Amino acid sequence: MKSATAKLLLTLVFVLLILVLSVTYGKEITLLVSNPEKFRNWINSFGSLGVLIFISIQVFQVVVFVIPGEVVQVAGGYLYGTILGTLYSVIGITLGSLICFSIARILGYDFVKNIVSEEKLKKFDY
Repeated sequence: MKSATAKLLLTLVFVLLILVLSVTYGKEITLLVSNPEKFRNWINSFGSLGVLIFISIQVFQVVVFVIPGEVVQVAGGYLYGTILGTLYSVIGITLGSLICFSIARILGYDFVKNIVSEEKLKKFDY
């Protein structure tokens, strides 16, 4: 029983966190990333930490899924060029996917069942 309660509590905290982050930062980041020059200036204002900020935005995009991924990836190419932009995007996408996978492993099938339709679950259920 404790395990079920802990999973439910963790699920509620996770959903609340996503909602708060989405409402607070989602639109702002989307608008910022959509304006390449403004985004470049903002990222460059962090100096050498700009790469980590960009990767964090890419992670946020994967985990929270409010920001369109293509916009962030194109912005990365604009900022860092084709090769480094792709590398930083892949790092962020991989870290974001790892976080999503870990959340699914921790919270389990019941949590995923609440997010994904039954039809899609049956497609991937082995």
